[in-house]
Amino acid sequence: MPVTRANIVDGPGSFSLGALALFSAANIVADFVPETFSVPVSTDGEADTRFAGAKCDISFTPSGRLTAGILAALFPAAFRTPVVGTSVFGAADTAGFCHSTAGKKITFTSCAITKPPELILSPAATLFGQIGIEALIKTGGVPTDADAYYVASDAAWSETFDPDEPITVPYTAAWGAITLNTEDGFRVTCEPQLAPRRVTGQGIIDYKLQDVIWRASCRPVDWTAATLLGYMAPAARDIGSSMRAGSNLVIAGGAGGIDCTLYDASVVKGPCNWGATELRAGEIGFLAHRNDTGVDLGAKALLAIAT
Repeated sequence: MPVTRANIVDGPGSFSLGALALFSAANIVADFVPETFSVPVSTDGEADTRFAGAKCDISFTPSGRLTAGILAALFPAAFRTPVVGTSVFGAADTAGFCHSTAGKKITFTSCAITKPPELILSPAATLFGQIGIEALIKTGGVPTDADAYYVASDAAWSETFDPDEPITVPYTAAWGAITLNTEDGFRVTCEPQLAPRRVTGQGIIDYKLQDVIWRASCRPVDWTAATLLGYMAPAARDIGSSMRAGSNLVIAGGAGGIDCTLYDASVVKGPCNWGATELRAGEIGFLAHRNDTGVDLGAKALLAIAT
């Protein structure tokens, strides 16, 4: 059957988490992932596939708008000062919705950030990498509820984007007594480890925090081979010794930018380069550890971030 152009559904939109409106740099992808199990029969093989629950993986790259509210929402305290075993979704549902400029709106009834975006701290980039958000069944709901996972509706699109809100400024850093001047800034990445919490008749209803790792990387322009080898050479430490250096990596942005601290950062990656135009130090990598202040291990911070 021939297809008319009017029947082709496409076009951009925006995403909002709770009351916070976000814009994407490119596509917003919402990928529904059903959980299934098979019904095997010895004479027939897999006779059927049954539904066991569902989730929706939502991903996009935020446009780079920077406000205190956006920063707090994109980098929840649970990932900056993680407490192992806590709920990622919390007691109450937070709705999120994709809203197309064509006036169609899909509201996901229970959303949470499961992977904060990468921070791209550079004067030549718009601050954020891709974010990971998951939508699960609403709290107390069952899959047969009409609004268990989402609600579709018609709603006129009226969002406005302020082109002055994306902030692109230069960044400098200090690691203990060492100043870091870089080729193109810093990248700060979160690696969360989450465990699903399943309930019979509902599927996945939450994720529990198992661990969080924060990393930072840059290409220093003024580190010599001797400086780099002083931190990375195998002869510099005994097998089994700690890599912790006792120094925070403090990254400071220009006016309007972000200040970011990785606590007790260790250098865990540091190639040397020899070439006609190559910087002697390649991309070095830092790994954060919980800071050594406070009594409760669960309350110790890995990362601090602020405008």
